[in-house]
Amino acid sequence: MFNNDVQNATTNWETFHALLKGFGGTDSLNHHMFNSIGAWFYRYLVGVQLNGFNEDLIIRPRLTRLLTNVEAEVQTISGPILVSWELHDDDKTVTYDVTLPNSLYAIITFEPIESMAHCLSIEESGTLVWHRSSPLVETTLSGIIWIRSDSMVDNAMNIRIESGSYHWKVRWD
Repeated sequence: MFNNDVQNATTNWETFHALLKGFGGTDSLNHHMFNSIGAWFYRYLVGVQLNGFNEDLIIRPRLTRLLTNVEAEVQTISGPILVSWELHDDDKTVTYDVTLPNSLYAIITFEPIESMAHCLSIEESGTLVWHRSSPLVETTLSGIIWIRSDSMVDNAMNIRIESGSYHWKVRWD
């Protein structure tokens, strides 16, 4: 496919057969599989994982030191979902802003910046909602359903929330 006598390919073709000398082709040679990576940015850098809204929306940004901040808006039938995160200069604090439209629930996963880091504290709009030394901090903030450690991702924290706007500050050691 990539190296043939008729025409070298610069993309993955839609078909697996090569063009033959003397025969015209009507097949498109451009496979669009990798032409647009925008969905990857939304799913991994921003972290919005749409699942048909029959369950909780998943918001799980993958942090990287190569970016200091990410911001995006995803339009859905329920309304816009806004997510942003910012890595601060100390490399141990990340702020997240999340807005969910009415009638949606989400599980937000806060992953550590470094794989061995542990979460020290989580604040929402300046109110402490979780601290490592006292993981059962009593919070009366509306919209937060539960907070717990993630059993699938080492040292990550999960928070289940209902629709609304949230400003999170997560500190790591």
